[in-house]
Amino acid sequence: MSNLFEKALLTGFGIFILITFLSIITPFLGFIMNYNRNQSKDLDCYTNLINQIENALNQVIEAPELTFREEVDYPLNLNITLEQNYAKFYFPIENKIHIRILEVEEDFHPRIFHNLPAKTYSLIISIDLLLINVSFIEKMD
Repeated sequence: MSNLFEKALLTGFGIFILITFLSIITPFLGFIMNYNRNQSKDLDCYTNLINQIENALNQVIEAPELTFREEVDYPLNLNITLEQNYAKFYFPIENKIHIRILEVEEDFHPRIFHNLPAKTYSLIISIDLLLINVSFIEKMD
């Protein structure tokens, strides 16, 4: 009878330890899931802005007399460097810096957009003196 009693105590203690472990680790699992969702949202924000800029550049290159204006949401931690005929986008995903490079037919007016706050800006793209001019102007409320 004592052998059965010992097995019951060991099984009960095992279940107690398992429940304690799961109750401790559950908040961390939720944190990890939220982190993965946020990374996915950030990547979508970066991709949306880069695609908007690429589409705007194509429109302005096709019609040089056109000045492109659009309100865009600038994401956090996106750095843009415009030089020669390249637009370089630097953004962090999973603690690694990713670089996306756009090459266009015309040259850019050299600009660097680093450490801009994540806000809504007016994106203005035009061609002046055979150079593509890109500006982000902060939207006034």
